[in-house]
Amino acid sequence: MAARVLALTLTCLASVFLGGGLLLAQTPGYCDLNPSEAACQGGGSGGDPGDPGEPDPEPEQNYHWGGWIEVGTCVDDNPQILRYLLWSDGTYVRPWELTSVPPGSVLGVDRVFQLVCTDLPEDDLWDALVEAIEALPPPVWESSPAEPGVTGLETWLWHSGTTTVGPVATTWTHPPSGIAYSLEGRAWTGAITWRMGDGATVRADATGYAAGAAVGGGDTAPAARHTYQTSSASAGRPSGYPVNLTLRWVGEWRWSAGAGWSAWQPMTSTVEVDTTTSFEVVQIVGDLRP
Repeated sequence: MAARVLALTLTCLASVFLGGGLLLAQTPGYCDLNPSEAACQGGGSGGDPGDPGEPDPEPEQNYHWGGWIEVGTCVDDNPQILRYLLWSDGTYVRPWELTSVPPGSVLGVDRVFQLVCTDLPEDDLWDALVEAIEALPPPVWESSPAEPGVTGLETWLWHSGTTTVGPVATTWTHPPSGIAYSLEGRAWTGAITWRMGDGATVRADATGYAAGAAVGGGDTAPAARHTYQTSSASAGRPSGYPVNLTLRWVGEWRWSAGAGWSAWQPMTSTVEVDTTTSFEVVQIVGDLRP
């Protein structure tokens, strides 16, 4: 995936006055720099940079890009990398030493460089996680009391299926720089929602992968609770209330270039899985006898 060169607004120093004199550009010639290449391509070895003239059969490459280094992270937590423009002897090229500005370059006070945010393939990780989610059995929920439920009695609800998947791993190489990245992704059920069929909705949430492992609850620690006030038959549901269970899956990912892992960062995509089943609710009426 192509790198995105950051748009930076800087002032180009075309010439610098020192002691009342003009410091002329020192570059013997200018050749077109392709940001995806290691060195400049084509051009002449002198003359007016606005007049290319006759190109040399084998143009001299007076400066070249150095190696890429990591300098931090971008606003989206993707890696930020940088490389400097160097003379043939390895010293930095200064902005005022150029007769023309290389394409895609950034002009700093002391040197010319490229600052790039890599665009790591988060979507590939998410697709792999979705495949793992879709391979799981359909969602299953349980209750206490088990069917039939009873009006006026709190019904405990929990989800007895899997609520985490991953981690999944892959590798990716940034095309211009050749830097290889290891990527990991994992997903969990961030929310479980029961629509109880009588107009009520109850929900359990999990913030983070660790909490997602326990969000489904259990028979001694339910994920959600609900009290029916009317039997399903009296509500016109002779086969039971249609209870819809929806699992909303979320994910996070991280990257490494060999010097430790980045912090986990949230994925932008989500996916929902749901199922609807009938749940009969009855009313128990006491009969007092002498």
